[in-house]
Amino acid sequence: MKSRNFVWYWNVLHYSVYRFLKNQSFTNPTIHAGSFMGILVMNIDWALFNVCQLFFHESLSDWSFKNQTNGALFLGTIILPAFLFNYFLLFKNSKYVAYFAEFDDFNSDKKQRYFWVSIVSILLIWMFFLLSFKFTR
Repeated sequence: MKSRNFVWYWNVLHYSVYRFLKNQSFTNPTIHAGSFMGILVMNIDWALFNVCQLFFHESLSDWSFKNQTNGALFLGTIILPAFLFNYFLLFKNSKYVAYFAEFDDFNSDKKQRYFWVSIVSILLIWMFFLLSFKFTR
C-alpha cells in the first residue's frame, strides 16, 4: 500500500471527479476532471489572495487592476500556479494513470467513502473561497 500523503489525496479527489463525470457520460472525462482540479486550485489561490489583504491593509484588487501590468501579474499569480500544481501532481509522466489503476482496485464501499470525502473537500474549498471575500475591501 502506498503512503497516504497530500499527492495521494489530491489524486483521490481527481479520481472521484473523474468517476462522477464518467458516470454522467461526459466525453473525455479526464480533461474535464483535470480542468475542474485546476479551477479548485484557482479558487484556493484567489481565496489566499483575498485573505492576504488583511496583512497589507489595502485593497489588493484595486492595486491589481490599476494598470495592465498589475492585472497580468494578478492573473498570472492565479492561473500559473494552478497549471503548474496540476501538471506536477497529476499529469507529469501520466501519474494519474498509476493512481487511477490503484483506485480502480478499491471495493465499491471504499470508492463511495472516498467519493464523499472528496465532496466534503470540494465544499470546504468553495466555502473558503466564498468566505474569503469577507476580507476584501
